[in-house]
Amino acid sequence: MEIAIIGVGGIGGFIGAKLASTYSNTTNHSITFVQRGEHGKKIKERGILLKSKHDILAFPSFIYENTHECGIFDLIFICTKSKDLESTAQAISKNIHNNTTIISLLNGVNNAIRLQNIFPNHRILDGCIYVSAAI
Repeated sequence: MEIAIIGVGGIGGFIGAKLASTYSNTTNHSITFVQRGEHGKKIKERGILLKSKHDILAFPSFIYENTHECGIFDLIFICTKSKDLESTAQAISKNIHNNTTIISLLNGVNNAIRLQNIFPNHRILDGCIYVSAAI
């Protein structure tokens, strides 16, 4: 399964670190981070450290500055700011296939509806997470 985390801040970093750590020793799943700027460069150089009761240092399979460089994904977690939802959806439109599932993990109560309007024939899930996380 090809899995993408779009926006690797607090929430995306939490989900991404868990997935990258869990699937680091398998060829069955590929975890891709899409994170621009200095934060993305640092993750590429040093990995991502999830500080908790049991710290996790994880390295994604791939990390890209934008979705133009990526391939096709089976599962996408959108973890951007709500104001960027539509532009993020447009950016991933070339990275999905008919059975791609998109999960919204950002603040807001109508994100799945907003995504479904853009991708009417795709499975869109409203994610909910209760975690205190920051970069």
